[in-house]
Amino acid sequence: MVRKMRCFVEVARRGSFTAAAEHLRLAQPSLGSHIREVEERYGITLFDRHGRGATLTAAGRALLPFAEALLAEAERTEAALRAMRGNQPGRLLLGVTPTAQATLAPDLLQRCSAQRPGTELV
Repeated sequence: MVRKMRCFVEVARRGSFTAAAEHLRLAQPSLGSHIREVEERYGITLFDRHGRGATLTAAGRALLPFAEALLAEAERTEAALRAMRGNQPGRLLLGVTPTAQATLAPDLLQRCSAQRPGTELV
């Protein structure tokens, strides 16, 4: 549904199926299909289509703020997931020489624990 809403928002912003398809790098029939699927699913018409583009219907104008909020939330979710990708807890097996164990290991272990909470240090 996020992809369909992205298509809807782009057509609404650009006032043109052609311009939206170019921006999204989609074939125009594919973009039109996404819009039609939403219209058929909810039994509404989102755009008045005419030779020079498309304008939002009353239903389209009502949907637009919800679609924009959905896309903003999807972007925030993706950003949060990307940020977590590098911070997943795991297991770190550390081998050190006896000299390093006494001098370097305590500081290294403390920094690892601070940077990767939840990571098991062995």
